[in-house]
Amino acid sequence: MKIIRWLFVFILLFIGNMIFASPRIEIFYIRNYSSKNVIVETEFWEGTGGSVEFNYMWEQIVCDMEFMVKDSMAVVKSNIVPPNGYLDIIEYFPINYLEGTNYERMISLPFMDKLRGIFRRLDIICDDGETIITLENLEEQILKKNVFGGGVSYTLEIYD
Repeated sequence: MKIIRWLFVFILLFIGNMIFASPRIEIFYIRNYSSKNVIVETEFWEGTGGSVEFNYMWEQIVCDMEFMVKDSMAVVKSNIVPPNGYLDIIEYFPINYLEGTNYERMISLPFMDKLRGIFRRLDIICDDGETIITLENLEEQILKKNVFGGGVSYTLEIYD
């Protein structure tokens, strides 16, 4: 009888974990170590989940994978990174995140390929109007990769 109870508890925990499991995500954010404000301007490819102008999350095909993309700047309603501040730009994860192979496949894709599949345009501009980084030259910048329990973050650090 005791074995049946433990088996029942194990099954409930297993099912609960599958239902309430959080996705493993990738995050891209900017940390501004310069003495000026930095402005981030973006334009996204349209997703299948609706128009980006009306949603801050949408589904999008990137590198032959279906992702859920979150425009983090739309959530905080800011695109300005003050000196010594940071700003989350986007978060994304595979739609079928319960399948571990989708997460592993997402991680194996080159970061810049994923960004080019999500953004039509990405410009980082100093408050004096000078464009310092674009999607075309972002690959030449140093991006720090940090692996954490819930996924991976990529940080672009900006200096004077």
